[in-house]
Amino acid sequence: LNKMALKKMKKEGESICSPETTTSSLPLIFHEVSAEPPSVVALLELDEELAFHGVVSVRVLLGCVWVNGFYLKPQHGPLEIHSPTIGSCLTLMADDLPVSASLPDGTTIDMLVSKEKTRKKRKKKKLALDTVLPVDCDRDRICQIIDKSGKDWMALGAVVLLQRQESFLADFITGIAKQFLELYGKADNTDGEAVETCIPRFHPLVPRTVPSLSIPSQWQQSVADILQYCMNCRTTACASPVIVVCGAKNSGKSTYARFLGNTLLNKFPSVAFLETDVGQTEFTAPGLVSLNIIEDLIIGPAFCHQRNPCFAQFFGDVSPKGRPGFYLQCVESCFASFQHNPDIHSVPLIVNTCGWVKGLGILLLADVLRIVRPTHIVQLQLPGTTKNAPPIDADFLRLTPGWRQKPDVQIDWPELCSSCPVVHILDSCVTVVSVDRAPDQRLLALLASLSLLFNREQLSMFSNRSNSKRYLCGVAGPLSACLPYKVSWISVAVCVLHEKVPPNEILYSLNGSIVGLGICARELLQEPTEFSEGRPPHCVADNSLPQCIGLGIIRAIDPNSRIFYVSTALAVSRLQSVNVLIKGSLEIPLCLLTQGTGRSGNFPYLSREFRSLVPGSSVRKNRQQLRRRSSGATGGYLDRKKPDTVT
Repeated sequence: LNKMALKKMKKEGESICSPETTTSSLPLIFHEVSAEPPSVVALLELDEELAFHGVVSVRVLLGCVWVNGFYLKPQHGPLEIHSPTIGSCLTLMADDLPVSASLPDGTTIDMLVSKEKTRKKRKKKKLALDTVLPVDCDRDRICQIIDKSGKDWMALGAVVLLQRQESFLADFITGIAKQFLELYGKADNTDGEAVETCIPRFHPLVPRTVPSLSIPSQWQQSVADILQYCMNCRTTACASPVIVVCGAKNSGKSTYARFLGNTLLNKFPSVAFLETDVGQTEFTAPGLVSLNIIEDLIIGPAFCHQRNPCFAQFFGDVSPKGRPGFYLQCVESCFASFQHNPDIHSVPLIVNTCGWVKGLGILLLADVLRIVRPTHIVQLQLPGTTKNAPPIDADFLRLTPGWRQKPDVQIDWPELCSSCPVVHILDSCVTVVSVDRAPDQRLLALLASLSLLFNREQLSMFSNRSNSKRYLCGVAGPLSACLPYKVSWISVAVCVLHEKVPPNEILYSLNGSIVGLGICARELLQEPTEFSEGRPPHCVADNSLPQCIGLGIIRAIDPNSRIFYVSTALAVSRLQSVNVLIKGSLEIPLCLLTQGTGRSGNFPYLSREFRSLVPGSSVRKNRQQLRRRSSGATGGYLDRKKPDTVT
């Protein structure tokens, strides 16, 4: 960031952004370190890039590497880094080490020393190569490689050790879901040539033009301004900065939020992240509104960095349109947990919002803004389209009603906040067209969350790989290999969201479904007034808002013994505090149900006799892409697309 600020001082109009895509006619040279574990070392000049697909362990031995806003240094140790083929290939760039400097206007920022200064600084200290390398690496082998390369190590930008990474997440997704079998292979749409190394699932590219993500200068400048504001707040002990990132679908909200989070992590030990987009969640499974505390590098698509949230509410659907009031309650609850937690209240908070910015969506966005009361609003706009939200300026904040307010009520923003937020209206950054779709992203995030249910031994029994045909005889899916917990009806209550289910049908709706494991106050639990066969499960009061601490799958229900069989990755110590099972609209991925052979060819929870033509047998969905036949004599089609409702 600040290196580019210096460039701007030297030449007006030059980009102040992060490392741009570079062109290179010389291939990167990898030097093999050892065969077991398979590892290579990359010697990178300053500003030289390393682009790759796959999954690998990355460790900086010397110098500094810039990756999506974060400066990776030797003290960070080895990191597991994913670069799947569903998006832009990941690029590591050897960069200068940041040092403190002052601009002519008196502002103190982190500048970057030049290549010549780096070399002189190392020579002045008369450092030996084997003394600057980490103690726990093979110093002799690394020194031998650098000597044979003929490069002056004092002028190198970075020495990066790349090793094979045994990733259970990568094995699970590619082994369970056939459509993601080549998720960590070499993408077909890249312009680079693959370089063969001894590391499996690591595909470096020697490109003439690297198809990597380029961060616009607008984004860089806005992040620099936000970073400076956050630093000032920490110095003056002001309230935590709250940055809201909003925009239409596919405008780059997640990319900007990751870049902003990584940049803040260079200066702060942790960053808070409030996820309000229930359809495209960043750190949890879909359907959750969550507060997350980030302490390490955010890189790759959302499924690559799933984690347990600090606080979460189970909304249970991928869109807030069904229950907007309940959705806003979930947002309020998560934001309140941030405000009332003294351990995290002083860190910057990034708020990611939904990409639904039309109709009801813009009303919910207005309400979210009034709930979190941001200090900065970053609005990303797509070029040449009508999908963008109206500019979120002072008039929008002051006059636009939310879903909770009546249309004729004007909202006075200064009454809700001590000062109006700083608004950054930026152009979208869409440099690489991704081949994935929103359903695929949700499926990957859900599979990543459910992968915690399994271990490597169970996974090997259901692998899709051609060299592995080991299946459990008579078992129809990998869920059967997970040992469930027995949960008595007396211990938990049930709650079904988004649909009105008759009491005598609740058990049918719960069986074979994904549920949120919640904690609710005992006084909010109540028994049903109907369905008196035996002792039915407790219900939850309508005004309750249970905290969700994890996900589970109800594998089976024994109504005679009044027992739920629940598969979950929660530890027993945390599971003992669960007293609510929350049923939403999330469905078990089909690949988890159909994986395996089975002796009879039948799969649990799946029926071959299902008839989709029976009225009410499936959920009604809007089809926006159907073209209706016009009523004219020509019998053509209308150009305008109209929504059509089908079952």
